[in-house]
Amino acid sequence: MTPGISPAGHGDDSDAIRQDVRDRGGQPETPTRRNRHIPNRVQQPLYALRNRIGRCINCLKNCRRVAIRYDHTASRFLGFVQLAATWLWISFVHAA
Repeated sequence: MTPGISPAGHGDDSDAIRQDVRDRGGQPETPTRRNRHIPNRVQQPLYALRNRIGRCINCLKNCRRVAIRYDHTASRFLGFVQLAATWLWISFVHAA
């Protein structure tokens, strides 16, 4: 996750969650619900980056070993996440 960008969505649009993200040093970039009385502005470049990160995580979860997390240690899990990311990157580079 990119530092400073909240991974929350529309359902996590509450003042308490926004304040928690600010307290941790982040910047909440979540779109507001329609029924919110005072809507919060979203910076479009940051929101687009947040969307790209979410799509990347979705592609990584297509790798069964990453999605189900067969590995019990963090170092092995990280290794297979890196391997899956490398595989995605290679397929992306060769597709262009």
